Amino acid sequence: MDNEHFIFSPDDDQFIPILIREDEPGSIIAFSIASKYYRSRLAKLETESAALYNNNSSAWYVEKPTVDDFRGDTNESYATSSPGNPNRDTNASLQARDPQGTTTGSTGVLFVQNSVSRLKQAFIEHNFSSGTEKERRCEFYCKSWYPAEFKNLRKRVFLHKEEEEVEKWFIKCLSESKEVKMSAGNSKSHFYQTETRRFILKTLKPLEVQDFVEPGFATSYFHYMNKCLDEGLPTTLCKIFGVYKVSFKNSWTDATKRYDFIIMEDLFANREFSRKFDLKGVHKVLGASELSYKAVVEHQKMIMDQHMTSVIQEDPILTRPHDKHLLMEAIERDCNFLKDNRRLDYSLLIGLDDARSEMVVGIVDYVREFGLDKKFEMVTKTVRNYMLTGGAKSVDPMGALQT
Repeated sequence: MDNEHFIFSPDDDQFIPILIREDEPGSIIAFSIASKYYRSRLAKLETESAALYNNNSSAWYVEKPTVDDFRGDTNESYATSSPGNPNRDTNASLQARDPQGTTTGSTGVLFVQNSVSRLKQAFIEHNFSSGTEKERRCEFYCKSWYPAEFKNLRKRVFLHKEEEEVEKWFIKCLSESKEVKMSAGNSKSHFYQTETRRFILKTLKPLEVQDFVEPGFATSYFHYMNKCLDEGLPTTLCKIFGVYKVSFKNSWTDATKRYDFIIMEDLFANREFSRKFDLKGVHKVLGASELSYKAVVEHQKMIMDQHMTSVIQEDPILTRPHDKHLLMEAIERDCNFLKDNRRLDYSLLIGLDDARSEMVVGIVDYVREFGLDKKFEMVTKTVRNYMLTGGAKSVDPMGALQT
């Protein structure tokens, strides 16, 4: 088929065969991180990082990421001479420079200040193609943000596997995924679920990617997740296991696509739920045209904020005091972390698994910083909801910042 590509690596005895499908962008990511090129770049990045951690020299300086790193709307087709930035070298990325301007690296950006080292805007870019050297059938591009940190997080979360097996398992999961429709919300994002039902790939807007990969939040996220793992602290944050930009250009069919993705855990993986909730912190009255609470449960749809009055009065969620204490403690800790990083617009997903007598809880959609665009969006939604129902309003997030 014209939209399927198999690229063979005869010089790589550790390569995992991946069939790339244009309608399954996860397979592009899987091929890239399975490649010898990616593994060698990752090893170099980890070596450079380790060397700088032991370096007590003066501060280094880095180039800021350019607008081109985040330009373009998610899922829009585009036409350039290359799936990646046509002005960027195939094997190079932003480079760290010392005060004299000497080039010190070619994969990602490293930042050192006051003898304390940390990765800044670290990424690996990978261009590859199917076909022959003379006739390239399809060109692919994959940019992996913070590859070393995400690899370490995956290793720590999935303790039941050896490090190498975790990565191979992760690659195999990404190699097969299908687009799925979310049953609630007004998100314009596209979602892909892996065949193993362990991960969800969600498309992001360029500004959302920028808000996550900016060193301030990325560093805080990795530090917080590792702290929770080190100290055995429960967390309700839906774990993010990767951030990627992928694209392709098929010269046979003229098909071109570009995506920005986060890869996150599938909270509802391999479970059957009697009720599922998607709560956004909105005081909202049930509209006349909306399904009642009983109808929503009967049709197995998401229970939203406007149904919570009926839930409390007719079908409350019962938990043991100790479990409730641990849950509320985890939610409070997670919300404080998000507030400290100006992440105030997110949702709480809840699933009730009657067969196991368990409740699954997760905070999602916390990538965006609460800036001017989010303030405008909040005001717009508040006015719209008030006009539609006469009584809906969003919880004021600015009050949370001031507390």
